[in-house]
Amino acid sequence: MQRLGQVCLVAILFLSISTFAFAYEPGGPVLFVLDGSFIQETDYTYAITATPETFPSDVSLTMHVPVTRTWQYRRSQEISDLQQTWNPTPSATEQRTDAMGNAWSTASWLAASQAVEAVEQVTCREETQFEPIVTWDNYHTASKLRYPEDVRQWLEPDPYGFIQSDAPEIRQLARDLVAGAVLQIDVVGRILAWMHENVRAARCDEPDYKVDALGVLEGRVTDCVGFSNLSIALIRAATIPAIPVSGVVVDSEEPGVGHAWISVYFTDLGWFEFESSGWMPAYGEIPQTILTPQHITLDIAGDVGISGTPFSETHTCALDVLEKPRELGFVSAETSPGDALTWVISVRSPCYYEIYEWEYGYRDLPVSLSLDGVPAGWRVSLTATDLLIRNQELGASPTRSLLLTIIPAHTAEAGTQAVITVTARDTGTEGSPVIGTLTAAVTIRSD
Repeated sequence: MQRLGQVCLVAILFLSISTFAFAYEPGGPVLFVLDGSFIQETDYTYAITATPETFPSDVSLTMHVPVTRTWQYRRSQEISDLQQTWNPTPSATEQRTDAMGNAWSTASWLAASQAVEAVEQVTCREETQFEPIVTWDNYHTASKLRYPEDVRQWLEPDPYGFIQSDAPEIRQLARDLVAGAVLQIDVVGRILAWMHENVRAARCDEPDYKVDALGVLEGRVTDCVGFSNLSIALIRAATIPAIPVSGVVVDSEEPGVGHAWISVYFTDLGWFEFESSGWMPAYGEIPQTILTPQHITLDIAGDVGISGTPFSETHTCALDVLEKPRELGFVSAETSPGDALTWVISVRSPCYYEIYEWEYGYRDLPVSLSLDGVPAGWRVSLTATDLLIRNQELGASPTRSLLLTIIPAHTAEAGTQAVITVTARDTGTEGSPVIGTLTAAVTIRSD
């Protein structure tokens, strides 16, 4: 039985990342925060064709049915106009749902004398809010008891051996990465930053890679499923529940194949989805980020096969981007003492502006980030301070995203304002020149 989440995505992954660099307009900021909403309406068609090796044969096909979902924070997915067709008419059909809200439709043919086809058409309105993430009960501990009982199962290794969160190598790396982290969201941000820095997307000529967490940790090259599995294993090893998500990135008329990413459970935010690999929206509709615009979630922590019969599948879309966020180099927000504010910030290589003059892609760009203006008693952190934006020949995106978290002192008085600056320097050039700055002004509100 083949699983949707284990489809090889190398060709589409590489193409999406490589194409992405051509879309930016020169003069955009190097260091920035996205602010506002990304809203897209997509007419999505998914088709599966199964061809038995011999005729007649009994055949069954299972399709994930997209459902309307509203996450507690930041994201919504509204599904309408669902239509399903089968050719020829099946002997029987069945609809199923599970506790995670996943839905499937299965059609069966008895003694099929030809190839069978299932087609699903839906309209999806997806909205992602780009705004500071406010957390208030998000402190990281090693206690499993702080989570609801039905969530604790997602702290354990998976039964298939793909997410080995109890492996000594993974537990040790998780301990090293999260040492000193204060918040759950900071833990997750550190792990994702390490993944993007140390694991590379496989190219089309690299078929021999692994997707289980230990295999990815050893080989450091994989597809989106491998990125998801190792990210989840590390997050679970850090005592935070995490689960795989599968779906499709609707960033072009022919997205090609399915995609995999992750969902993490925070004690105050509930389930929160992150992009765990380097495949982000193509054609410059939005810069790369660890958030999930243009993603249609089909399956959360599910394990339902498509078909036991050899099959092929296609995804096609007609998309309409209704609203885009702004790129800001200055942000401001109000908060209460002790509450945390987290921004997803992006670092974009200035070298890509010369793309039309390139013959072999831009150089590797080592970037160092520093913080200034942190008041006494406040906690301010970045999930990475040194990163490498890789040469495009390696299939890497020209942008990287990480988290900036600001926690005011519990004793901070109303009206107090901190103006904190993040500075990016090119450490690969003599003198480490500044290539970008981002300023965040945080004011303590009067309750």
